[in-house]
Amino acid sequence: MNKRGLFFASISIIMVVLLVIGYDIFRDKQANETGIGDVGKASFSIIKTNIESEKLNYYIESSVNVAKSLGLRNVKENIGVYDFSSCEINEGYVVLIEGCDYLGPDLAFEKSFNATFDSMLKKYDPSFSSDDFELQFNGGVLSVTGTKKLNLGIRSKSDGKDLDKSLNHDGILESVRKYSQLYGVSEDLIKAVILQESSGRVDAFSGSSYGVMQINKGAHPQWFDDEGCNAGVDVDCNINAGVEILSGYIDTSQTVYEARIRNVCSNPFTQSKFLGYKGEKAGLRLYNGPGCGCETCDDDYVEKVLARLDGGVLQNVGTLVLDINVENIVDYDFNILPNLVLVGGDIRACVKADVDIDSCINDQFNPEYSFNVVEEGNLLKFDVQETKFDDESNTVGDVIKFALEIENSEEIVA
Repeated sequence: MNKRGLFFASISIIMVVLLVIGYDIFRDKQANETGIGDVGKASFSIIKTNIESEKLNYYIESSVNVAKSLGLRNVKENIGVYDFSSCEINEGYVVLIEGCDYLGPDLAFEKSFNATFDSMLKKYDPSFSSDDFELQFNGGVLSVTGTKKLNLGIRSKSDGKDLDKSLNHDGILESVRKYSQLYGVSEDLIKAVILQESSGRVDAFSGSSYGVMQINKGAHPQWFDDEGCNAGVDVDCNINAGVEILSGYIDTSQTVYEARIRNVCSNPFTQSKFLGYKGEKAGLRLYNGPGCGCETCDDDYVEKVLARLDGGVLQNVGTLVLDINVENIVDYDFNILPNLVLVGGDIRACVKADVDIDSCINDQFNPEYSFNVVEEGNLLKFDVQETKFDDESNTVGDVIKFALEIENSEEIVA
């Protein structure tokens, strides 16, 4: 190689080395500023949170669609263009008499939709509410808009690197070692639980839970013996109780574990996540509690404990803003409802003239609806079914129900 070639080769090597050193300095600076042990984990967290946001967006879109269908059916079944809370109710039939307020189709549907939508949102997360979104219903177009903020949980590098560092006091490490051997639970797992539950504080107290492993007095009263082992004041007893409880949860059969989760966690996505836990993960989930989305529940408890084992704890260091913008067509003419009440009034007038009910119904024949009218005392009860059929010719139309008084001409008809 000639001198010029050697010179350029040397320069190239030096530049590569400087670039590598520069990148390492930049990466370390970014990690130190953000507290993130592995900057790459931030990208993974963002991707994971984006996936969760897509799930939430899909759930909201599906909830809008279902709430629309159920809300529309409820309006029909309760002749809901009237405020039936101000009407008389007889065995499930709204009796349209003077005093029933006419709401109008838009307001009636909005009220019914909101109630259903709200209940569905709370199944996903009890903190969610239909009040979090703006609802507009104009010209048959239902629009739901709003924003939800999702936390970005990124593992820090500063906490939990040395499990012993925060626990080398009050005989904690000695008790951990002793009960790890007695119950067959990993020392590091016990330490991680202690750090997650109390940060190693022997005087930790929350509600009715005590000590380094936060033993709940209501759930485990046998560990609060004033004359013997008292987990509320004795660190060794507290760790004994916590490790025995955790060991029992780890040994719980998968069938029993899954039944407990399904019984108290109704959020479909969180439930699916919990049902994926087995062994130690399932035990940790039960240690925190099988519920989800509640004030005392930590849906990420398992991940936080395991993060401590892996050299860090999860921290929320940012948010992802999810914009919700859902539009849905409500293909129904709400004017049909008061028109059916008018038809009911004509049938009532016919019955008052001592004409047979079936003849009165036939006089008001409409191919789109079938009327079933029953006379009970002073009431005519109407079940009006839409003549819609499925592929097997079964009637699938909704039933519109209301009642009119035979001897009273004071009905409120819009």
